[in-house]
Amino acid sequence: MPLVNFRDVADNAGPRLRPGLLYRSARPTGLTAAELTAAAPGLRCVVDLRGPDERTEADWAAADALGATVRNLPGQGSPTDLAALPPGTTLGGLYTLLLDHRTAWFASVVAELADRLPAVVSCAAGKDRTGLTVALVLDLVGVGRADIIRDYTATAAAMPEVLAALELAPANGVPADRRYAGAAAVGGLLDAPEDAITAFLDALAERGGAEALLTRHGLPRDHVGRLRAALAA
Repeated sequence: MPLVNFRDVADNAGPRLRPGLLYRSARPTGLTAAELTAAAPGLRCVVDLRGPDERTEADWAAADALGATVRNLPGQGSPTDLAALPPGTTLGGLYTLLLDHRTAWFASVVAELADRLPAVVSCAAGKDRTGLTVALVLDLVGVGRADIIRDYTATAAAMPEVLAALELAPANGVPADRRYAGAAAVGGLLDAPEDAITAFLDALAERGGAEALLTRHGLPRDHVGRLRAALAA
């Protein structure tokens, strides 16, 4: 499949979100312009959150062919390198670290999306970086907690296909979590468990919610209004 873990966020985020504007995806494989047009008509931008060692120029060639902007916005300077995390770190704990240590980066990604809808936000699995970015956008535009959780956990059904696409599926009897560097240190990393996004949303609420947190770290207030005007039904 050229697009794995791909969906319109409005499919799961309830009636408060307009469809056809915000999409999420794992990395594409052999995607054609026709396939991308069918999946995301009118696409203006792809915001790719992967680092340079995770992507190739050909990954989003289909978007280039359609005249859509491809923006690479990898997170930088985080202390959350998986290999450095102690055993027993939960996925929700990792998400809280990301919220605290990549806040300005999240603000920059959300600002990019506000400027370029309809857009796809994407990373390797379309689960962690993508899932947290989407959760922040949904909180920002007033989507309820249950719908944010529903959107995140929808990835769980796609994880076998995601792992296969990332060449992380079990091979030669070696489980995927032993083949993924540092994954054993983070419980649930190869899944999309509800308790992980719940922990993230709890931490977000403790910090005042997405609007208060992101605007303190660089998201212009006019971008908040722009996102709400575009996405909120």
